[in-house]
Amino acid sequence: LVIDIHAGGKKDTLDGEALTREFQLEIADTTAWLIATCNLIGVNLQSAVLENYGNGCSTCVGAPCRCGVHYFSAGSAAVTE
Repeated sequence: LVIDIHAGGKKDTLDGEALTREFQLEIADTTAWLIATCNLIGVNLQSAVLENYGNGCSTCVGAPCRCGVHYFSAGSAAVTE
């Protein structure tokens, strides 16, 4: 996993805690944009998530997933844990 963090125009290397914090901030930003986009185009995000993942993982039905393999969109590589 490669992560580029830009601060003041230069790349920084982050330790575990700083990296976790950076992920938290990015996930919060991404979530805010997702919610705003859903509101803009009239998609009920809660209903969509419950419809697709209300019973847990679509493969193992675990919550959280216990598959060990997560697949992304068609054509991309699978990531193993």
